[in-house]
Amino acid sequence: MIIVIDAYNVLKQCIHDREIAEHERAHFLSELSSYGRKKRHKLIVVFDGGANEWPTKERSDGTCVIYSGYHETADDYIKTYLKKHRMQDILLVSSDRELNRVADNLDIPSLDAADFYRIIKDEVEKSSSDCFDMSGLIIKTSDQERPELDRIMQECSKYVEYKLEDVVGGYIEKDNKKLTKKERKLIKKLKKL
Repeated sequence: MIIVIDAYNVLKQCIHDREIAEHERAHFLSELSSYGRKKRHKLIVVFDGGANEWPTKERSDGTCVIYSGYHETADDYIKTYLKKHRMQDILLVSSDRELNRVADNLDIPSLDAADFYRIIKDEVEKSSSDCFDMSGLIIKTSDQERPELDRIMQECSKYVEYKLEDVVGGYIEKDNKKLTKKERKLIKKLKKL
């Protein structure tokens, strides 16, 4: 899946700073790259501005980072990108209403910046805790000593999937109401995250 990320929108929604420091931007790109590699998604991260007049692309650890240049905004670049690639398996990450409206008109699902950032953070924490000793958290159901079974259960507990409703609230069918086509499409994308 291609995930198009309105970078400063996500950073400002989640870091809450007026100005994003270079180390914050670098850390964000590092987390995204780690996530993209693990999930095998193609990440297109679009920032406003940059050092050049026109849009420039660079690879940052497998992630495509785009700077919109002086003549257009990141939003303009994203709109053009979405129009050109609308037939592909694509998801927009932004809380910008206008961008979300454009994506909706192109039948491309979009995900709120804070929800996406939460998913990334959870995945990064999950990855870093893969080596965590779970022995203190395991509840034994018998008094029998079976170290090989205990080891297998510890190993398997690393791969327990999150429930979608635990990660991203508000997108799940409630009270037996039917989901719209748009909601079903978004849920399908979210399951890939």
